[in-house]
Amino acid sequence: MLFVHRKIPHIGDYHPGMPSFRDQYRYTNSDIVVLAYDRMFAFDEPKYITGGIATQFYIPPDARRGSSDLDISFACRLNWANFQGLRCQYFCSDNHVSIIPGCIVNTAKKNHSFVMHVCNCRIDSEDLFFFNIDMPRHSAGYHARMAGSFEREYENAHEYDNGSVVLKILDPADIIARKIWRIRNYHNEGVKIHAQPDLSEHLDKIWRQREVYTMQRLSGSNFGSNLARTELRFLCDLYDIRTLFAHADVDMEYLGQAMDEAQARGAKREMLEKLMKRLSPEARQKL
Repeated sequence: MLFVHRKIPHIGDYHPGMPSFRDQYRYTNSDIVVLAYDRMFAFDEPKYITGGIATQFYIPPDARRGSSDLDISFACRLNWANFQGLRCQYFCSDNHVSIIPGCIVNTAKKNHSFVMHVCNCRIDSEDLFFFNIDMPRHSAGYHARMAGSFEREYENAHEYDNGSVVLKILDPADIIARKIWRIRNYHNEGVKIHAQPDLSEHLDKIWRQREVYTMQRLSGSNFGSNLARTELRFLCDLYDIRTLFAHADVDMEYLGQAMDEAQARGAKREMLEKLMKRLSPEARQKL
């Protein structure tokens, strides 16, 4: 099937060309994201924000790519029972009704994450959306091997007072280390790993790939949509690395420590640095 693509502007929460309400992308100040912050960080579990939303805190608003989910990591290991308990604690009233007006909060298991799926179920509403809150799903053995890294990430996460609660945001160096390790694995999933154009064009390319992914999924092509999703993840992860090097105050000594610990996941620091230099001109200036 041949698709003709047009450039999609990245303006706030507006998404021309997206044929489904399921493909809205959110920012640090989007209402549903702020509501999630305020509920989750009102409780004392040792947790911190990671992923694309965390990156947004360190870069200018006009450089943000938006995210369809909020990634939350914990210093401790979650199991399914813990996760279900957190859903009730964060988003349900005493009678188990969702506290988010007009929404339901469902839960699901993925291969590597537990998901809280927040959906506006008012079918007659013009503001239909969904938003995922992802939390890590680790085996006991993997968590034991990585526990020191998770504790270090939590201890070094930055605090951000949003006026209601104090958030913990993963340090830029830890975001970079996580994402370059993940990029290393994309080649095995059929993605061609190569450098991208300047940051503005790179961001436009992300929005075009989001349209490709949406159209592939709606067409019912499982292989096509899975590959398009992985290619999109590669573009987003590389973009986040590049924008953090360009705009954030990255502690290079601390980045080295985080990269050293990547060996616990089976990747050598030298190989990750070589890959980062090849893909990111912004990284080459600092490594």
